[in-house]
Amino acid sequence: MSKELTLVTDSGETVYGVARVTSVESRGLWGNLVSGNLEAFNAANWQDYDIAITELGSIGIYEGSMPNVVASIFSVEVVYYRQLGASPAVSDTRIATAVYQNTNGWQLINLEIPEGIFGSEDETSGALTVISNAHRRIHDGDSYSAQVQQLVSDTNDRTAIGFITPGGDVLVHMFAQGNASDAAEFFIREGPTVANNQGAMQPVINRRRDSLNTTGVRDTSQNPTAAGAATYFAEADQAHVTEDGTVIYQDLVSGEKKKGGGDSRDESEFILKPNTQYVFYMRSLNNNDNYHGLVLDWYET
Repeated sequence: MSKELTLVTDSGETVYGVARVTSVESRGLWGNLVSGNLEAFNAANWQDYDIAITELGSIGIYEGSMPNVVASIFSVEVVYYRQLGASPAVSDTRIATAVYQNTNGWQLINLEIPEGIFGSEDETSGALTVISNAHRRIHDGDSYSAQVQQLVSDTNDRTAIGFITPGGDVLVHMFAQGNASDAAEFFIREGPTVANNQGAMQPVINRRRDSLNTTGVRDTSQNPTAAGAATYFAEADQAHVTEDGTVIYQDLVSGEKKKGGGDSRDESEFILKPNTQYVFYMRSLNNNDNYHGLVLDWYET
C-alpha cells in the first residue's frame, strides 16, 4: 500500500496522522506502528501512533501511506494533526478527520475539517462531494425542529417558544427564525423569568424521521420539567414570560415572508449555554391582525 492518504493544507507544516478502527471487528482500537498491533487508546503511546505525512515540494499537498497495522481492516478513521512541538503530542492541532474503506484498495468515504465541512467520494466521478455540518447532523439523527404559528391583533401581543437547554456537556447549536405578516420584533432572550407549569407542551421533531433520538431540551409547562419537548406560549400565556434576562438577538420584522434571525446558519447560529432558560418570541408593534411564525432548527453535540 502506498500514498493512499492525501491532505491539502498550508505549505511548510509538519503534519502526521493517527489511525483508529471504525469497522465492527475492532472498533475503537488504535494502530500502534511500533508494536505492529491494534490497541486501546493509550496517551503514553501517542508517538507510536504517528503516520508520516510528507509535503510534496512546497505546494501544500501532503501524502502518506496507510500503515500495515490496519491492512486487514475494512474501515479506518485517520485523524490528521499539525505538529506544534519537536515530536507528536496529544495536544497537537487537528487539521482534518477522514474515513477510508478497504475495498480492493483504500477509498476515501468521508472527510471532516474543524470548520465543519464534510465530504465523500462520488461513486461515478470520484469527485469529492461535500455537505455542511448542520446537514450531516440531520443524517446522523441529531437535528431537531419546533415550529408554531399564531394570529394576534393587538400591540405587544407575543408568540413564544421556550425551553431549558440540556445540562452537562451537551451543546445546542441554534438557528432561529421568526416571521410576521405585519410590523413586529423578533427576540431571543437568555435567562428570562418563566413561570413553571404554564404554557403548553410544544412537540419537537427529529428531522431524520426514522431516528429514535430525542432532544435534550426541557419543557417547563410540566412539573418537573421534562426532556424531549419545548414550551409554547400563546397570546393568552404571554404574561408567564417576563421580558428580562439578556437579549442576545433582536430584529425588526415587517411584512409577509420577512424574517428575523438571519438566512444563513453559518452567520446566525448561536451555541446556547447548558442548563439555561431561553425564549424565542415575536412581538407585534401595532393593532393590526398579524400572523406570527417561529421556526427553531438546532442540533445537539
